[in-house]
Amino acid sequence: MRRLMTICLVVIVSACSQSGIPTAVGGATVSYTGSPPGDCSPTRVAEAVLAFLDAFNRGDQEALRRMFQRSVIFSASNPPDGFFLSSGQPALLDYFSQRHAHGETLELTALQVSYREGSNEAGLAPRINRRADDIAAGVIGAKAAIDCNDRAIVLWNQGGP
Repeated sequence: MRRLMTICLVVIVSACSQSGIPTAVGGATVSYTGSPPGDCSPTRVAEAVLAFLDAFNRGDQEALRRMFQRSVIFSASNPPDGFFLSSGQPALLDYFSQRHAHGETLELTALQVSYREGSNEAGLAPRINRRADDIAAGVIGAKAAIDCNDRAIVLWNQGGP
């Protein structure tokens, strides 16, 4: 009986845990903390990030235009100027076009998703392989946020290593 109670206690504690077991989505390792709201599972969030990176890599301006219809703060290290910052769609689409012209590709390798109780946004910490003809290839980190209601990226700050 004591063993059964111990097993039940372990199961209950595990079920209430604030951290998820890492899973693979599209070749990237996805983990999370907090409790995902209804239709905002870590897998669905990762799929939204992968859809963005896929459209970016293909230079698909129409898909990117649809993804970034809403106001978004987007920043990234950007050679040779050093840094790009935009909160408007026209400048953002121009930036995407410029990076595509340099053959830039972004490959998601890992994604940490953070959920806060009562929030409709999930925090993101992607790790990305970045390559282009005007930069040294390498792994970069980013900080981002996604709206769980429609999985729109509302913040993306793509930094250095």
